[in-house]
Amino acid sequence: MTEVEAVTLTQSILANAGNSYATFLTVLSGYLLVAHLAGKSLTSSQLAIITALYALSIGYSIYVWFGFARAGLYYQGIAAELRGTLDFSDERSAIFLLLLNIVIALAPIKYMWDVRH
Repeated sequence: MTEVEAVTLTQSILANAGNSYATFLTVLSGYLLVAHLAGKSLTSSQLAIITALYALSIGYSIYVWFGFARAGLYYQGIAAELRGTLDFSDERSAIFLLLLNIVIALAPIKYMWDVRH
């Protein structure tokens, strides 16, 4: 693999990670909107269905984003190695952002709980 291929692949993967994160924010915003506008009037079964769909969607979105982030870091490291420069890719930053996104994803569920009680 040449340096140009590694850099191009890294850019493509990170663009896909950005698209995945946009999906994450869209799902999160939709759930917050439902919680704010209709949270009190939802029945228990409606709430369970909406929360389950939210959890599945947001969990999958985070999973895809993390996969793209790790792949991007991997190919960024390959490009740095081919270039002969320092490798600044560190998986700990991706893991930190994964944990942060999980906390962010749980916050709307807490908000829905507060709206209903």
